[in-house]
Amino acid sequence: MRLGSLALGLASLTLLLSVAPATGPAAAAGETGVAQVRPFPGAKQVEHSTRNFEEYWMPLGRLTGEAQAEKYEVLGGRWTHRSFTSPAGRSVAEIFRHYEQQIAKAGLEVVYGCKGLECGEGGRKTNNDWWPLSDHRRFMAARLQRPGGDLWVSVHVHARNANAPVQQELDIVETKPPVIAPPPRNEADVATLAKELKTDGRVVLRSLEFVEGKPGVLPASEGIVKAIAELLARDPALKLHVVVHSDNGAPAPASLDLTKKRAAVVTQMLTRLHRIPSARVQPAGLGPLAPVASNRTAEGRAMNRRVELVPNDVSRVTVSARR
Repeated sequence: MRLGSLALGLASLTLLLSVAPATGPAAAAGETGVAQVRPFPGAKQVEHSTRNFEEYWMPLGRLTGEAQAEKYEVLGGRWTHRSFTSPAGRSVAEIFRHYEQQIAKAGLEVVYGCKGLECGEGGRKTNNDWWPLSDHRRFMAARLQRPGGDLWVSVHVHARNANAPVQQELDIVETKPPVIAPPPRNEADVATLAKELKTDGRVVLRSLEFVEGKPGVLPASEGIVKAIAELLARDPALKLHVVVHSDNGAPAPASLDLTKKRAAVVTQMLTRLHRIPSARVQPAGLGPLAPVASNRTAEGRAMNRRVELVPNDVSRVTVSARR
């Protein structure tokens, strides 16, 4: 998706908009093309601006005041604005008819259109203009739907009176599809643990929390322990080291001792509450001895406070090595 060239000839100005192929037989055949929206013959360009990203205010209903309309939509994307003027002797209706034909040829669907007094009175927020009530006004907003982001074109044709030069404003907005955030990571979901164990060779748990300064697991984290038990139940051959890490907020000996006790509490919950054989879960506490980030910042210390599930497959490796 890109804007094509703007060629200024001796008699007219041609605006080329590069767009994705429209739906229909041509699209079904895999053909591509360039949609062309040509300004009225003899029109003179008086303004041109482009913003790589703008929240464009597109009126889709009668204007009712400053940045007010019966219906509108805010479009996020690249905005190109061009305005033209035609000499007296041409009518608003004649010039607007030209743009209607251009929009139709380009394969865009007209979403909203108005003429004369039915366009209302007010100002377009993005364009920073004001429309007084007038019989000499035409407007339309058209859209081409595309998987990579819709293309919008608005055409505003108006004049002060029947004998005045006719002004034409073309606004092109190349929208971007909304960014869909991935679902939040749920450490109490056994499918999440299984996927990460398979792809990363370990699971890092950051929301398994303990009582402040004590070995006990907080009630809110018991669902994570249950998910670990389900992970082990799904694969009877799986054995895990349950490794508890800390930051350097306490002296190393005390921190090391506390993480060992916390790892033991987790394995005891697995064996006593969820009946996992003790031979399949081995506790380990490393205190602050294996940081993954700097302990000089709050963010780094938070990264270092974690519980890791590491496969205990030494027996398999030993058997393989002997062979």
